[in-house]
Amino acid sequence: RDAVESPDDVHVGASSITESLASFLARPDVDAALERFASERSIQILLLVCIFFDDESRVPRRQLGIYCRDGALKAKAVGCVSGQDVLALSPLAAGPAHVDAFSQGNVKASRKVLLPLLVAGLKESLKPVTEPVTEPVTEPVTEPVIEPVTEPVTEPATEPVIELQSWVKVEKAEPELLVESLPPGNDLTEDGVGDFGSFLDDRASVRVAKHSAEEGAGPVHVVLGNQACDLDSMVSSMAHAYFLENLNKMSDSPESSIVLPYFNIPRSDYPLRVEATQLFHDCEVHPRSITFLDDVDLKRLHDSHRLKLTLVDHNILSDDQSYLVADVVEIVDHHPGYPEGIYSPEIPRKIELVGSTSTLVAENFLDHMPEVLRQNPNLVRLLLATILLDTANLNPEAGRIEPKDGEVVKKLSDIVDPGDLFRRMHSAKFHPTTLTAYDVLRKDYKFVGESASTGVKGGAASTSESLGEFLSRPDRGEALERFCDERGLGVVLLVCLTFHDDDPTKPRRSLGIYCRDPGLRAKAGEFMVATGDLGLTPASGVDDVAAYDQGNTRGSRKIVMPIFLAFLNGLDDEAPSRQPIPVYPADEELADERAFKTVLISGKEQAIDMKLVEPYREVIQHGGYHGPNRMAIVVFAACRLPDKSEPNYDKIMDHLFYYCVSVLETLAADDYVVVYLHGGTPDRNVPKFRWMRRCYPLLDRRIRKSMKQLIMVHCGFWIKTLIRLMRPFISRKFYAKLHFAKTLEHLEAFVDTDQIRFPEPVLEEDLKKGGRPITQAKAKNKNAADDGDKIEVL
Repeated sequence: RDAVESPDDVHVGASSITESLASFLARPDVDAALERFASERSIQILLLVCIFFDDESRVPRRQLGIYCRDGALKAKAVGCVSGQDVLALSPLAAGPAHVDAFSQGNVKASRKVLLPLLVAGLKESLKPVTEPVTEPVTEPVTEPVIEPVTEPVTEPATEPVIELQSWVKVEKAEPELLVESLPPGNDLTEDGVGDFGSFLDDRASVRVAKHSAEEGAGPVHVVLGNQACDLDSMVSSMAHAYFLENLNKMSDSPESSIVLPYFNIPRSDYPLRVEATQLFHDCEVHPRSITFLDDVDLKRLHDSHRLKLTLVDHNILSDDQSYLVADVVEIVDHHPGYPEGIYSPEIPRKIELVGSTSTLVAENFLDHMPEVLRQNPNLVRLLLATILLDTANLNPEAGRIEPKDGEVVKKLSDIVDPGDLFRRMHSAKFHPTTLTAYDVLRKDYKFVGESASTGVKGGAASTSESLGEFLSRPDRGEALERFCDERGLGVVLLVCLTFHDDDPTKPRRSLGIYCRDPGLRAKAGEFMVATGDLGLTPASGVDDVAAYDQGNTRGSRKIVMPIFLAFLNGLDDEAPSRQPIPVYPADEELADERAFKTVLISGKEQAIDMKLVEPYREVIQHGGYHGPNRMAIVVFAACRLPDKSEPNYDKIMDHLFYYCVSVLETLAADDYVVVYLHGGTPDRNVPKFRWMRRCYPLLDRRIRKSMKQLIMVHCGFWIKTLIRLMRPFISRKFYAKLHFAKTLEHLEAFVDTDQIRFPEPVLEEDLKKGGRPITQAKAKNKNAADDGDKIEVL
């Protein structure tokens, strides 16, 4: 709604409508609705701005209605717009008595064009005059303001309601077309792009009504954050989209595509990001201006070949979005390592190890358009707050800051004083008082695993408040019970991380174990205390939650989860036999029970004959941990595979596959690396191609996703040919994780090899391929199994 300053205090408003004007005016309650709507808002003139698509051609069309109960004032309004060539208006059949109807030839002229034209015209026509009052009053009356209504109808009087473009899932905003050139005075920068807030509001309209999904419509350039959708992902998505829009307008030949920032979570999850909601409120970013996962269907855009994708804050698409890989045209990310071979080598990418992706986005503005930052202080506050939060207020002790972070923050601080931005964001993130206890649990939750014998499921919920604060919540008990019932969980770990009030970079950790079974809760507590190096000491808990202070503050969920999974798997050994056989003696029955284990394959429980697998258990082993994140190393030695001449070879291979899956589920609760040793493997031991092709799709998605690298050692022509043959059955993302090492020395460039036990055939093959002999210390460690010292899998 715009107000017109005039002696008569005329108020003008505009409503955008997603159906034809004829359809809207044909509604039986339209007269009462218009009168009530205008009266409640004290509006004298209301523009009905209609946008819809033609049934057959799917071409966008516009119509305009002018509602006013004062005939003379309506005539002035009609005169202000009907004479504007830029609109290309032609009259339509008459509607209700107080509405004049027009077809609009210029479909790019949205409400942002119509309102300024009407307001400017009214201001001119309603100016106080020194001439006799009768002269300006009579002039408009002589104009043919009534004639357009009585002219022949140029299009059908009743038009169907046409659904908007199919790539929009939920219509949430007033639909408008993006206008390439707006009249002056619309809050534009010098280069033609509105300020940051207007840009976001415009995206909300664009996502509803920009184009149809048919071929030939314009492309949509989506700036996609990662699926965790933390503050850095959100801010870098919005800011970089604004940067691209400005860059496009500054170009000599601007593209016709629209740029859309995209939050990779459902809209319902947005309130859980409390630090983001706090910051966006402070910076006047309204949720209605944000595009979420359930607002726009990326698959429809992809299928219609209209999608262009910029990845921010990640450089590898998640499994469920990997089909978009061909649409990626740019990457901006602060995570090291670029996945070679996935994307086109020509795409621009800005990948640097810094504390925050927002640092790289801000650097783009500072290098190419610093004046845009000076004109948008809220954009600067968003970037500053994100960088400061990600780098713990530029504290080197946090280990998350690079020199470029400090340089960018200094330049941004020259534009906007950061003040207490960090403390406010830190308080919002680590003291989420606006969330219920149930929301705290689901905000950052991961399923850990299930005991195959007892059926007990376990999960881990990370919280950004202390365990004591969580347990003191009045809705804690109901929330835990509901959370577990909905997910079928028997045990839940509460992994709590907070920071000291006087030093926001100094972490504190605590651990809670929730279980309604007191015996099972006690067993879990004993196992977690005795296993691993978490430094757990009992603390004050409640009836159904065992509480512990965690001395090892580096023991994150990545460290805690494998220990917890080992506890769940250990329940299998304690479980009683499901089908006891009375004729067996007790010792034989127990031995038989332990001769079989179960594993879930594609949702079905498969029994593993451990007696059949026993001679080949050293095919797969635990090779220690790699890197600062302590990724598990899983070693697969092909020379330990069965000979194809073995009786029941196919059955052995199937059970061996089930066994390997069960080991992976134990060792790889989180990210892991696979080392495949092919050296010393006779042709008769190499698996059949059809077995490999059948087994790969049976791997659980979690196992495939968690594998970060596959390093193949001593692979010759035949095994590489097998990989090429399997290419149609394996995703592109798999090949980004694949590496080859000619010798064991080359392998050391990828992973730590100190804890890997290399079989003798592998060592012999390595020497043949020109590898250097391993050190005596390593040899002793790697061949410790020769002295009967075996590494047992938890």
